[in-house]
Amino acid sequence: MTEKNLTPNLEVFQHLFNLDKRTVEAIKGDILKRESNKSSFLSRLSIAPWFVYTVSIFERMIAPSMSKSFDPSGDDFVFVSCIDPVHRVKTLPLVANNYKYTLFFLPTVTRPTVVKAYYKHYKENSAEKVYFGTFKRSDVTKYKSFIKQNAASFNQIQCDNENDTRVLREYARRFALYQIYAERVFANSNKDRLWLFEHDKFFFIPVINYFRGKGIMTTQLQHGTFFNPDNTTYFPLYSDKVICCSEREKGLYKETGVKDCDIYIVGAPLQTIGPKKRIDVEEIYDLAVVLTSTAPDELELQKKVLTYIKENLRDKKVLLRFRPRSAAVDKENLSEYTDDFIISEGTTLSEDLCSAKKIITFSLDSIYEIIRNDKIFVTFVDQTDMIGQSLDRICHSVDETETCIEELFEATADSERERYVEVFGETDLEKLRENFKMVINELKKNNKEQ
Repeated sequence: MTEKNLTPNLEVFQHLFNLDKRTVEAIKGDILKRESNKSSFLSRLSIAPWFVYTVSIFERMIAPSMSKSFDPSGDDFVFVSCIDPVHRVKTLPLVANNYKYTLFFLPTVTRPTVVKAYYKHYKENSAEKVYFGTFKRSDVTKYKSFIKQNAASFNQIQCDNENDTRVLREYARRFALYQIYAERVFANSNKDRLWLFEHDKFFFIPVINYFRGKGIMTTQLQHGTFFNPDNTTYFPLYSDKVICCSEREKGLYKETGVKDCDIYIVGAPLQTIGPKKRIDVEEIYDLAVVLTSTAPDELELQKKVLTYIKENLRDKKVLLRFRPRSAAVDKENLSEYTDDFIISEGTTLSEDLCSAKKIITFSLDSIYEIIRNDKIFVTFVDQTDMIGQSLDRICHSVDETETCIEELFEATADSERERYVEVFGETDLEKLRENFKMVINELKKNNKEQ
């Protein structure tokens, strides 16, 4: 989708939905920055009124006890999500302290199997209040009527290629559907309650637009972008406030024009945090090397670094940890480079990390655990990645291996801690709880004054 194709059609959106400039900019950013703008059979089906109603019946059957009534009275906040069953909505209770809240899942339309996963999890964890939104017959009836009454306006949406035309018309219809839904479900919303959103794009824009019309404050709870902040998802900011992970993310929001007073830092990453378990393991290795997949684009780099270690660090006791998911294949592909090292067998990532004084990792996924366990590390990433611009001793090519490893053995944990928090966000659970409490209290205060 190009801006040339999109911009003229935004006037049709304004006419159809009576949108303000900020909403138009949010829609524009959402469409232009999305990774994929293709009209598929499923996307076309998901806006068909009969399909919407049929799937909603199915969803109510899957989660009957959690889809009957939405009553957030007495709640400090409502967390509005869509497709996040195993990340933040599962770990939010860890930082929510004693606040009362409801987890509200917007209708999914194309993801009934995800609803089933939600239901299974929350049926087993019933301490939380959960509501699964579904479209009712009245919503679908109004939706059909809206499409019929505005058929001429929908037809005015035209691009220079068939796919873009179809994508924008589908987007407009989906906006209409969720706006009608928001008007019914949130009709009794008030300013006394905080509304936190998983993020503020796509399904959420029509809902937040409804709140904006009612003068109700909304806040985006940013994903825990531990490595590279997802500009595609988060900018431009549409909600009134944003809760983010670290000073790094705050700076990115400020660069796009968000006011300092509208940005709150809690810590990161909220979708994967958990209590830090003390692991009593003796440091018996000088170095642990966390390997990754031996796919073609990863294999040669790992070979070169392992060769360097064998030739230059003969006095070091080294532990190799293979990626569990592909260990059998990876061990075979690297067999001639690993025979002089000790191979990790039957231990967890945290145990392996704690048993070594320093870490070299090829796995970005491991960095979270490395930092949580207060370990110093070197990793290899592309120089254009945000992480490559944020930390010291990040290798951008195998030519830097010697320098990075020398610096690795000179660095101390205390010198790194402050820098990690600045870039990634606080990872200590107790501090996260306290930060979240302060932010919620501040938002509640602002909400009353607004």
